[in-house]
Amino acid sequence: MPSRVQLAVAGSGKTSSIASQIEEQAAQATSLALTYTTNGQREIASRVPNLRNGNHETMGWFAFLTQHIVRPYLPALHPDIHAHGLHFVEHSGQIPRNRSGWKYYLDDNHQPYNIRLSLLAKRVLNATNDAPIHRIEAIYDHLYIDEVQDLTGNDLVILEKLMRSSINIFITGDVRQSVLSTSRSDRLNTAYRGVHLVEWFREREADGICELTFAETSQRFNNTIAGFSDLIHNPALNLPATTGAFAETSEHDGIFLVDDDHLESYVRLWKPTLLRVRISSRTLPEA
Repeated sequence: MPSRVQLAVAGSGKTSSIASQIEEQAAQATSLALTYTTNGQREIASRVPNLRNGNHETMGWFAFLTQHIVRPYLPALHPDIHAHGLHFVEHSGQIPRNRSGWKYYLDDNHQPYNIRLSLLAKRVLNATNDAPIHRIEAIYDHLYIDEVQDLTGNDLVILEKLMRSSINIFITGDVRQSVLSTSRSDRLNTAYRGVHLVEWFREREADGICELTFAETSQRFNNTIAGFSDLIHNPALNLPATTGAFAETSEHDGIFLVDDDHLESYVRLWKPTLLRVRISSRTLPEA
């Protein structure tokens, strides 16, 4: 059965959709929900605290690659090497140079480098004839993947292998708000980064691997904001127009450019939600 892929705009209820499907699982069904960020994992887990039917787990993408692919099967690729834990780095410049063999992927304590984990997982799958995928098929009936826009590079190779499995798979995310990435140094599939991930899914749909749908109605903002948000994407991508279903109005609705000199007083007066490029961005008063 083709995997179901729903690309949904912000505020359209992506996580709620996953939670509803988990709660409606058949008795004794087993399921796993995956997402990249810790906050995303907490969000899913908080939506299904008292699951009545079946057995469910929520896990991070890195934990999934480590526990279900790399750790059990790494000796097939590198005998006598047993991976554990994870070594987080921001970029490849933080990894010592001239490391080869298993040391290219793991530190001296056998902890995989996070930015090379999906490449290592792919190599393990190739070396074992996809044995980890067959093992996962035997464990889980359902697989839910949230925030798929965070997956890049070799993650997409693993994602496709999962999509070709016998597991009932539902994938969702918002390609229009791709901010985070499992690895910014992975050079594979760079043509599909960010919003262009929609093209990757369209190609898989053409191959019969998935069925692609869109959820374009957001409860988070009105039509003015929705229309403006669509302007930043290339029309050639043929994304459905976003519809804003937020009906409440105030005396300050719209899109505004605020001069730096007026920023602090603006925040104090209107108390907007503040989004920052990075944690070190300019500190402003609490909204």
